[in-house]
Amino acid sequence: MRKSVTLRVDRDVLARWRASGAGWQSRMNEALRRGAVMRPTHACV
Repeated sequence: MRKSVTLRVDRDVLARWRASGAGWQSRMNEALRRGAVMRPTHACV
């Protein structure tokens, strides 16, 4: 299940994700998920 959140990112980072086309939010979510899995010592809720 997904939850809507507010996330602050640099303008250029957001522009790059948006420029990657449809599905950019899902791809960003997957990149964040991979980052969270790589750092199991951090609490992820």
